[in-house]
This record gives sequence, C-alpha cells and structure tokens, in this order.
Amino acid sequence: MLKWELMLEGNVRDMDEDNQHTEPSQGAYYFVFGLTMVLLAVSMFQYPLW
Repeated sequence: MLKWELMLEGNVRDMDEDNQHTEPSQGAYYFVFGLTMVLLAVSMFQYPLW
C-alpha cells in the first residue's frame, strides 16, 4: 500500500513539472499582442471604413 502511495505521489509531481515546462513564456504573449496591434493599425490606414 505504501509503495502505491509513493508511486502516485511521484506521478503527480512529474505531471506538475511537465505542466510548468510546456507553457510559453509571457514575453511570447506580449510579442504576439504587439504584432497584432501593429497589423491592425496598418490595415486600418490601408483600408479605411470612411
């Protein structure tokens, strides 16, 4: 029974570590957001609605 509990704890710890390494960095989100805003501004002036 104790062996099963230790194996279960090890698997939970491994899953937590995997989740931390798979997320992209915060800088990637800022870069994509900035690029999107630049493209939006360019398209607003290139194809105005007025």
